[in-house]
Amino acid sequence: MRLHHALQLIQVGHFDGLKHWSAEEVTAISEDVMREAADAAEFRIISETDAGDSLGTFQRFGFDLWSSGLAQAPYSRFWLSWSELTQGPSHPPTSLAAMCHHIPAATEIGRAGIGLYVMAFLPRSKSGFQEDRVIFTSRLTAMWLGDTTIRVSRHDSSLAGIESVRSAYRAVAALIGALGTPLAWRRAEPAPEKLNRQRLLKGRPEIRSQILIDLRPSHNRPRSEDQPHGGWSVKPHWRRGHIRALSDGRRVPIPPCCVNMEEGIPVKPEYVLKTA
Repeated sequence: MRLHHALQLIQVGHFDGLKHWSAEEVTAISEDVMREAADAAEFRIISETDAGDSLGTFQRFGFDLWSSGLAQAPYSRFWLSWSELTQGPSHPPTSLAAMCHHIPAATEIGRAGIGLYVMAFLPRSKSGFQEDRVIFTSRLTAMWLGDTTIRVSRHDSSLAGIESVRSAYRAVAALIGALGTPLAWRRAEPAPEKLNRQRLLKGRPEIRSQILIDLRPSHNRPRSEDQPHGGWSVKPHWRRGHIRALSDGRRVPIPPCCVNMEEGIPVKPEYVLKTA
């Protein structure tokens, strides 16, 4: 779910929350999301249903960086979208998103963190309405640096609320892990200036530039010179990253590395997460 699409639906009132929420609560969340969207960067994670090993590699590395206190929020505010099979392999994936913001360490908790609102996109074919809708599935929740505990408000303790927060934590961890891996494939898509001029004339939110994080195994091709001449081959994959403890007490992140994949993928340095 792209940010501009979500904002457009919220702008015209096509949003809702979990069944037991009051209309005032849902409206307050929508207003918070609209405010935070003003200067938010946009990320999208692309994966496949069979990308469990690849996706899990970056999730684990991201959680390792986070729990070791070596990571930080990539931007002060950012929008992250992804898809997940929430109803089993026989159903199409659900489009999810989180509006995230950096929480400074100078709080009563004493640690930095990432605050996030989680939501799902419900197409008209499933909503029972005549239009697409945004469904907020959690109130404001937070991931605190050095802690990977899933925290869900007692008001969000429904299965949908808990699972959406868990999914968001995993997505944020995958983003942190991918941004902390110099060789992870990512591409910046610029904002369409001409189309945005037309959208602004119609009073619609502009389409932001976004950074695509592609974790699909099929995206990475085997290197031709590495193909063996026998009857077997090594499938392209990511070798797991880890945190290395040095004798002087320092902890150094060792990012995932690509095995039997094409090299030379251009990476812009500003997209690489600083872990120092």
